[in-house]
Amino acid sequence: MPDLVNASALDLEPARRADETRPSSGMTLAPAVACIQVLAISPQPLMRQGLSQLGRNSYSIEVVRTAATVDDALHLVAANRPDVVVVDLPHRAVTVTERDELDQLISRALSVVVLAVPLPKVQIAQLLRLGLSGILSRNAELHDIQAAISAVSHGSTVCNIDRVRGDVEMVPPLPRLTARESQVLRLAVLGRTNKEIALELHIGETTAKFHVANLIKKCGVTRRIELAYWAGTRRFLLGGPPSS
Repeated sequence: MPDLVNASALDLEPARRADETRPSSGMTLAPAVACIQVLAISPQPLMRQGLSQLGRNSYSIEVVRTAATVDDALHLVAANRPDVVVVDLPHRAVTVTERDELDQLISRALSVVVLAVPLPKVQIAQLLRLGLSGILSRNAELHDIQAAISAVSHGSTVCNIDRVRGDVEMVPPLPRLTARESQVLRLAVLGRTNKEIALELHIGETTAKFHVANLIKKCGVTRRIELAYWAGTRRFLLGGPPSS
């Protein structure tokens, strides 16, 4: 029988559900908020137990199920329809089978976030091209994972690439970017959506979308989340535009 663990069956402090209200002051009750449904995957029982606690101290996250493998989780996604799937990759090499299973998972789930150990740049690029919503260090703090879950559930991307890249590479010089492209890249790397970029830079959303598409072409990547990897490997300075 697959080693599936129902988070509610663990001997843990139960997370408060989103449909419950909580007192704010006096007799006033705070309004209920939509809860982000999470499915957590890890081959290691201790890590699964840790991931099952992602909903602790959070009124907006609920771990609905946990699974030992991506293959097991594929059967749970349809039944539970989670908003975000968190996948633990504890090994320093991702097999072709694991990559194919992740590809299937991404095609069925709304958002997939991977927790990884340091990996070679080639494997990180392969994972990003699958369409992940986020990739974080496996040693990330609980609140960092919670923040990533919240961000990707709202359409942003999260890529803490400096803490998961497992090797050092020699890279070509930065392409020449305009001041506006540098501003857009900086915000895109931080996971901002086109709408958020437009609001922050006081430009139209269509203009922001154009700049992001142009950056993807200039930087030689295929997906938005790969911009964070591109910037991380080239030590892009978030404090100002890169020098040519």
